Amino acid sequence: MARLYDLGARVLLRGTVRQSAPVLVTGERQGVTFEEPDYDDSTFPPVKAAFEASGGVTVGRVGSAGRG
Repeated sequence: MARLYDLGARVLLRGTVRQSAPVLVTGERQGVTFEEPDYDDSTFPPVKAAFEASGGVTVGRVGSAGRG
């Protein structure tokens, strides 16, 4: 998302969920609370299918991935 902001894009966040996770802060483990977007991932399969149908997906190896 940082790249989108760099390009002048605007992003509408429709809701957030409060999360917490252990994080190293100045070398010490601390519980940090943060907010992240609340999304419904059931919308992704139709978007993925439309993107794939548009020819926007390339399948292949990157670098040496998959080499035995």
